[in-house]
Amino acid sequence: MAIIGEVQDAIFAVANSIKHIRTIAVAVKNGRDYLKTKHPEVGENLASMCVEMQKSSQALASASAIVTDFSFVLGPDLASEAARFNKRLIDHKIDAETVEQRIDTMRGHCTVIKEHADAITAVADSSGLRSSVAAALGLHSPDKESELANALQGIYDDEMAYHEGVYEMAHAIQATLKAVRDALGPPGAIDPANVPNAAAVLGEHATAFAKLETDCKLIGRELQESIDELRKHDA
Repeated sequence: MAIIGEVQDAIFAVANSIKHIRTIAVAVKNGRDYLKTKHPEVGENLASMCVEMQKSSQALASASAIVTDFSFVLGPDLASEAARFNKRLIDHKIDAETVEQRIDTMRGHCTVIKEHADAITAVADSSGLRSSVAAALGLHSPDKESELANALQGIYDDEMAYHEGVYEMAHAIQATLKAVRDALGPPGAIDPANVPNAAAVLGEHATAFAKLETDCKLIGRELQESIDELRKHDA
Protein backbone atom coordinates (compact mmCIF):
# COMPACT_ATOMS: atom_id res chain seq x y z
CA MET A 1 0.00 0.00 0.00
CA ALA A 2 1.35 3.42 -0.90
CA ILE A 3 1.63 6.04 1.80
CA ILE A 4 -1.59 8.04 2.18
CA GLY A 5 -1.50 11.30 0.23
CA GLU A 6 -2.75 13.43 3.13
CA VAL A 7 0.06 12.06 5.31
CA GLN A 8 2.68 12.92 2.69
CA ASP A 9 1.25 16.41 2.28
CA ALA A 10 1.18 17.05 6.03
CA ILE A 11 4.76 15.89 6.54
CA PHE A 12 5.91 18.04 3.63
CA ALA A 13 4.12 21.10 5.05
CA VAL A 14 5.60 20.63 8.51
CA ALA A 15 9.08 20.01 7.10
CA ASN A 16 8.85 23.33 5.24
CA SER A 17 7.80 25.12 8.43
CA ILE A 18 11.01 24.12 10.23
CA LYS A 19 13.34 25.22 7.43
CA HIS A 20 13.39 28.75 8.87
CA ILE A 21 14.44 27.37 12.24
CA ARG A 22 17.26 25.37 10.64
CA THR A 23 18.55 28.46 8.82
CA ILE A 24 18.68 30.44 12.07
CA ALA A 25 20.20 27.53 14.01
CA VAL A 26 23.08 27.32 11.51
CA ALA A 27 23.63 31.11 11.59
CA VAL A 28 23.70 31.10 15.39
CA LYS A 29 26.20 28.24 15.42
CA ASN A 30 28.47 30.12 13.03
CA GLY A 31 28.19 33.49 14.77
CA ARG A 32 27.75 32.78 18.48
CA ASP A 33 31.46 33.20 19.31
CA TYR A 34 31.55 36.57 17.57
CA LEU A 35 28.47 37.72 19.46
CA LYS A 36 29.86 36.56 22.82
CA THR A 37 33.01 38.61 22.15
CA LYS A 38 31.48 41.74 20.63
CA HIS A 39 28.02 41.83 22.22
CA PRO A 40 28.10 39.65 25.38
CA GLU A 41 25.22 41.66 26.88
CA VAL A 42 22.76 40.03 24.46
CA GLY A 43 24.13 36.48 24.73
CA GLU A 44 21.17 35.53 26.91
CA ASN A 45 18.75 36.99 24.37
CA LEU A 46 20.22 34.77 21.69
CA ALA A 47 20.15 31.76 24.00
CA SER A 48 16.49 32.45 24.81
CA MET A 49 15.70 32.70 21.08
CA CYS A 50 17.29 29.28 20.63
CA VAL A 51 15.24 27.84 23.49
CA GLU A 52 11.98 28.94 21.86
CA MET A 53 12.96 27.48 18.49
CA GLN A 54 14.13 24.28 20.17
CA LYS A 55 10.71 23.86 21.79
CA SER A 56 9.06 23.74 18.38
CA SER A 57 11.53 21.25 16.91
CA GLN A 58 11.25 18.99 19.96
CA ALA A 59 7.45 19.14 19.90
CA LEU A 60 7.36 17.95 16.29
CA ALA A 61 9.93 15.21 16.95
CA SER A 62 7.85 13.98 19.88
CA ALA A 63 4.73 13.88 17.73
CA SER A 64 6.50 11.93 14.99
CA ALA A 65 7.59 9.36 17.55
CA ILE A 66 3.97 8.28 18.04
CA VAL A 67 4.33 6.57 14.68
CA THR A 68 8.06 5.75 14.59
CA ASP A 69 8.07 4.12 18.06
CA PHE A 70 5.16 1.88 17.06
CA SER A 71 6.16 -1.59 15.81
CA PHE A 72 5.17 -5.21 15.27
CA VAL A 73 7.18 -8.28 16.24
CA LEU A 74 6.86 -10.73 13.38
CA GLY A 75 7.20 -14.40 14.30
CA PRO A 76 5.32 -17.69 14.60
CA ASP A 77 2.82 -16.40 17.18
CA LEU A 78 0.97 -13.82 15.08
CA ALA A 79 -2.22 -14.15 17.15
CA SER A 80 -0.48 -12.94 20.29
CA GLU A 81 1.24 -10.20 18.34
CA ALA A 82 -2.08 -9.07 16.88
CA ALA A 83 -3.58 -8.81 20.37
CA ARG A 84 -0.55 -6.97 21.69
CA PHE A 85 -0.63 -4.64 18.74
CA ASN A 86 -4.33 -3.92 19.26
CA LYS A 87 -3.65 -2.82 22.84
CA ARG A 88 -0.81 -0.61 21.72
CA LEU A 89 -2.97 0.79 18.94
CA ILE A 90 -5.56 1.89 21.49
CA ASP A 91 -2.84 3.58 23.57
CA HIS A 92 -1.34 5.32 20.56
CA LYS A 93 -4.76 6.47 19.35
CA ILE A 94 -5.15 8.29 22.66
CA ASP A 95 -1.78 9.96 22.07
CA ALA A 96 -2.78 10.84 18.52
CA GLU A 97 -6.06 12.40 19.63
CA THR A 98 -4.25 14.75 22.04
CA VAL A 99 -1.15 15.42 19.93
CA GLU A 100 -2.45 18.70 18.49
CA GLN A 101 -2.90 20.14 21.95
CA ARG A 102 0.44 18.78 23.17
CA ILE A 103 2.40 20.20 20.23
CA ASP A 104 0.77 23.58 20.72
CA THR A 105 1.60 23.51 24.44
CA MET A 106 5.23 22.50 23.90
CA ARG A 107 6.08 24.75 20.95
CA GLY A 108 8.01 28.00 21.04
CA HIS A 109 6.31 31.34 20.36
CA CYS A 110 7.26 33.73 17.58
CA THR A 111 6.44 36.80 19.70
CA VAL A 112 9.07 35.77 22.25
CA ILE A 113 11.58 35.09 19.47
CA LYS A 114 10.90 38.54 17.99
CA GLU A 115 11.38 40.28 21.35
CA HIS A 116 14.83 38.76 21.75
CA ALA A 117 15.73 39.33 18.10
CA ASP A 118 14.79 43.02 18.46
CA ALA A 119 17.03 43.31 21.54
CA ILE A 120 19.96 41.80 19.62
CA THR A 121 19.31 44.04 16.61
CA ALA A 122 19.30 47.14 18.84
CA VAL A 123 22.76 46.33 20.15
CA ALA A 124 24.14 45.78 16.66
CA ASP A 125 22.68 49.12 15.57
CA SER A 126 24.05 51.01 18.58
CA SER A 127 27.54 49.75 17.75
CA GLY A 128 27.39 51.36 14.32
CA LEU A 129 26.72 48.13 12.48
CA ARG A 130 23.86 47.47 10.14
CA SER A 131 20.75 46.95 12.27
CA SER A 132 20.26 43.19 12.04
CA VAL A 133 20.70 39.96 13.95
CA ALA A 134 23.15 38.89 11.24
CA ALA A 135 25.35 41.91 12.01
CA ALA A 136 25.36 41.04 15.70
CA LEU A 137 26.52 37.55 14.74
CA GLY A 138 29.30 38.96 12.58
CA LEU A 139 27.67 37.80 9.35
CA HIS A 140 28.19 40.94 7.27
CA SER A 141 27.62 39.37 3.87
CA PRO A 142 24.52 40.92 2.23
CA ASP A 143 23.42 37.42 1.22
CA LYS A 144 23.75 36.11 4.77
CA GLU A 145 21.96 39.13 6.20
CA SER A 146 19.13 38.67 3.71
CA GLU A 147 18.90 34.93 4.33
CA LEU A 148 18.72 35.33 8.10
CA ALA A 149 16.30 38.26 7.91
CA ASN A 150 14.01 36.24 5.66
CA ALA A 151 14.17 33.25 8.01
CA LEU A 152 13.27 35.41 11.03
CA GLN A 153 10.46 37.08 9.10
CA GLY A 154 9.28 33.63 8.07
CA ILE A 155 8.98 32.63 11.70
CA TYR A 156 7.06 35.80 12.54
CA ASP A 157 4.75 35.39 9.55
CA ASP A 158 4.23 31.65 9.93
CA GLU A 159 2.37 31.65 13.25
CA MET A 160 -0.90 30.74 11.52
CA ALA A 161 0.85 28.41 9.09
CA TYR A 162 2.45 26.64 12.04
CA HIS A 163 -0.96 26.16 13.66
CA GLU A 164 -2.27 24.70 10.40
CA GLY A 165 0.79 22.45 10.21
CA VAL A 166 0.16 21.19 13.73
CA TYR A 167 -3.45 20.42 12.78
CA GLU A 168 -2.30 18.57 9.66
CA MET A 169 0.38 16.71 11.62
CA ALA A 170 -2.14 15.50 14.19
CA HIS A 171 -4.51 14.29 11.50
CA ALA A 172 -1.66 12.65 9.58
CA ILE A 173 -0.77 10.61 12.66
CA GLN A 174 -4.41 9.60 13.12
CA ALA A 175 -4.69 8.68 9.43
CA THR A 176 -1.56 6.54 9.68
CA LEU A 177 -2.86 4.58 12.65
CA LYS A 178 -6.21 4.10 10.88
CA ALA A 179 -4.43 2.79 7.78
CA VAL A 180 -2.56 0.27 9.91
CA ARG A 181 -5.73 -0.78 11.70
CA ASP A 182 -7.59 -1.18 8.40
CA ALA A 183 -4.82 -3.45 7.15
CA LEU A 184 -5.40 -5.79 10.09
CA GLY A 185 -8.97 -6.57 9.12
CA PRO A 186 -12.51 -5.19 8.86
CA PRO A 187 -13.97 -3.00 11.63
CA GLY A 188 -14.38 -4.96 14.83
CA ALA A 189 -12.05 -7.80 13.79
CA ILE A 190 -8.31 -8.47 13.57
CA ASP A 191 -7.00 -11.30 11.44
CA PRO A 192 -3.56 -12.45 12.70
CA ALA A 193 -2.72 -13.45 9.13
CA ASN A 194 -2.85 -9.75 8.22
CA VAL A 195 -0.16 -8.75 10.71
CA PRO A 196 2.66 -8.79 8.10
CA ASN A 197 0.59 -6.57 5.78
CA ALA A 198 -0.18 -4.15 8.59
CA ALA A 199 3.50 -4.09 9.55
CA ALA A 200 4.37 -3.17 5.96
CA VAL A 201 1.85 -0.30 6.00
CA LEU A 202 3.25 0.93 9.31
CA GLY A 203 6.81 0.66 8.05
CA GLU A 204 6.13 2.72 4.95
CA HIS A 205 4.47 5.51 6.90
CA ALA A 206 7.01 5.37 9.73
CA THR A 207 9.82 5.91 7.22
CA ALA A 208 8.24 9.20 6.15
CA PHE A 209 7.78 10.35 9.75
CA ALA A 210 11.31 9.22 10.67
CA LYS A 211 12.91 11.72 8.28
CA LEU A 212 10.97 14.57 9.89
CA GLU A 213 11.76 13.28 13.37
CA THR A 214 15.49 12.99 12.57
CA ASP A 215 15.62 16.52 11.13
CA CYS A 216 13.82 17.98 14.15
CA LYS A 217 16.10 16.18 16.59
CA LEU A 218 19.18 17.38 14.70
CA ILE A 219 17.96 20.97 14.86
CA GLY A 220 17.22 20.52 18.56
CA ARG A 221 20.75 19.25 19.24
CA GLU A 222 22.34 22.09 17.26
CA LEU A 223 20.29 24.64 19.18
CA GLN A 224 21.14 23.01 22.52
CA GLU A 225 24.84 23.21 21.67
CA SER A 226 24.48 26.93 21.01
CA ILE A 227 22.44 27.44 24.19
CA ASP A 228 25.15 25.73 26.24
CA GLU A 229 27.92 27.76 24.60
CA LEU A 230 26.09 31.07 25.03
CA ARG A 231 25.40 30.38 28.71
CA LYS A 232 28.83 29.10 29.62
CA HIS A 233 29.80 32.36 31.32
CA ASP A 234 26.81 31.96 33.68
CA ALA A 235 28.16 28.67 35.04
